[in-house]
Amino acid sequence: MTDTLAARVALRYQESDGYVDNHQRGDEQKKEDQLARLTLVWAPSDSVQVTAKLSHVDMDADGVEMTNPVVDRSLLAGMQAKTNMLGLTDVMGTIAALSVPGYQASSGSKEYDSWVANEAYYPGGTDTESTKSTDVSVRVDWEIGDLTLTSLSAYSDFSFDQNHDVDFQSGNVVHALEEESHDLYSQEFRLSSDFEGRLNFVAGLYYEEQELSSDQQTFVDGTLGGVFGQLPASALNPALPPVPLSALGINSLWNGRVLAAQNPAYAPLIGAEQGTIYRNPTNDFDNDTMAAFLELTFDLTEELALDVGGRYSEDSKKDHKRNSLGAGAPTSPVLVQNPDGSFTGNLDPLNSQLVRLVFGPLLGTWAHDQQLERDEEHFDPSARLRWQVGDDTMVYLSWSEGYKSGGFNTSSDTSNPDGTPGPGTTFGDESAEAWELGIKTTQWDGRMRISAAVFQTEIQDLQVTSFRGTTFQVGNAAELTSSGVELETQIALTDEIEIGGSLAYLDSQFDSFANASCTIDQVAAVGKACTQDLEGERGPYAPEWSGTVYAGYEHAVGQNLLLRLRVDGMYKDEMYLDSDLDPNTLQDDYVKVNARIALAAADDRWEVALYGRNLTDETTYTFMVDAPLSAGIYAGWVEEPRVWGLQGQYNF
Repeated sequence: MTDTLAARVALRYQESDGYVDNHQRGDEQKKEDQLARLTLVWAPSDSVQVTAKLSHVDMDADGVEMTNPVVDRSLLAGMQAKTNMLGLTDVMGTIAALSVPGYQASSGSKEYDSWVANEAYYPGGTDTESTKSTDVSVRVDWEIGDLTLTSLSAYSDFSFDQNHDVDFQSGNVVHALEEESHDLYSQEFRLSSDFEGRLNFVAGLYYEEQELSSDQQTFVDGTLGGVFGQLPASALNPALPPVPLSALGINSLWNGRVLAAQNPAYAPLIGAEQGTIYRNPTNDFDNDTMAAFLELTFDLTEELALDVGGRYSEDSKKDHKRNSLGAGAPTSPVLVQNPDGSFTGNLDPLNSQLVRLVFGPLLGTWAHDQQLERDEEHFDPSARLRWQVGDDTMVYLSWSEGYKSGGFNTSSDTSNPDGTPGPGTTFGDESAEAWELGIKTTQWDGRMRISAAVFQTEIQDLQVTSFRGTTFQVGNAAELTSSGVELETQIALTDEIEIGGSLAYLDSQFDSFANASCTIDQVAAVGKACTQDLEGERGPYAPEWSGTVYAGYEHAVGQNLLLRLRVDGMYKDEMYLDSDLDPNTLQDDYVKVNARIALAAADDRWEVALYGRNLTDETTYTFMVDAPLSAGIYAGWVEEPRVWGLQGQYNF
């Protein structure tokens, strides 16, 4: 724009019809996102440079890439044998899913067929998401002699709304509405030196404040989308006649007679029935972080340097956590138990007691209104020894300690019956100690780069996320050690051909994990209260071997065009996709291959490309979990199959 001011504008519009067919909705999942980004660089003098960035993203999604890769009906008998309400809801949830026409025949066999929808709640409108984010950052670098003062300022505003099926299968069982807003501001001042002597430093101060609000409503449909009343009464209790349950005045799991059949103590509730019950947890967080850091670099000799440093931080976290309970449809509740325990709406004592009973003893959720606080202090030291072996090779040895801050679980099932915070309300800090020995070298006149490292990380009080039916909960449940070797290389064979790759070996196992969540087949055998000991077992998402390879070719076609070819491959060993190490969530090893051929202007003003992703057409998942209230049905978030595409780009 001028000699001292430059600007860059980037705009993007992207729309995708998706790759998963939803048979209940009769469509594919769709995504649409829009991005606008402005970057300004201003250099008012030789010693000052200011870089400012502003970006905004709007994303709307309709549908979800979730399927049911495993359906194990053999677990139904085990769950039904449990004489408790949760065993019954697992059985009935599975029946509700399998009763949907077409689902039973295709579930667990077609990787890209989805049946996720709660049509009884939101016909044709389940699984929608809207996300908006605005980010602003300003960086100022000011050179003052041998010193550089840097200011980093950032602001982020993020919000999303979700309306989705959280029973993850075809039956109408559990539905959720979620809203979340997040504001973050951070400021860092950093002073670094470039002295000619043996000692240099980087010192700084950091401040961050966050505000986050969340509102979640989870609905559990006792009628199972109207299926429950159609079932024969003998399916619920062999002593009953084989007539529809509706003929006995029973149309919902949340019925006094059903509850009393599970536990005679609930006999006073006979005569009460609710179709849908719900819980509504809200959280308002205020988090502040202050930190000071210093790193000193000592040039011990011309070839040997030592970096030592540390970071001191203080974290303050607050959460106003509330939860109300109720009954009725998502948009028209008829009965609400407020966070203070009082009731509004239909004050019929039987129905009020039924709501309290179902969510309390059966589902572990109580009304509450809590003010939570936690303060933390940490000092994280680090050291690194660097040895420059000639002009082309550097060997290093590093050691560091770090932490992941603790916090509060947003889920509503962590309260005691009297509304006070229960054991799962908070989770503590996670700490880690890491060692790494590595080498980085450039050979063959700069045409080949190689890096290799061996490492070990020991984690104490590992924060483990467990799925608890309809919510995720974080807890400090384990100690884990990860060690391994990594190798990476890039080689320019000629001016036109480049090849490269990486290889990694990882040994990751729990040193202790005595109270891990059970798999669904263990629950079917033992009951909901079971735990398992995973000491010595390999952690999830930790393939033993993984690697990549690539080859690229660029050739001038005449004076004005460039031809570009690239092929890359990726390998991952088998790994578990859930923290309970359920064998049904063990993903096999796989190889994926991508390819791209492009024709571009010599000055890179434009480019047209044909590309293919996952040409080996491997079916893989990012995450798998037991579907809640559904014995033996699993949910998996499937990655894209083989994809072909045509891409165009023009640079203004």
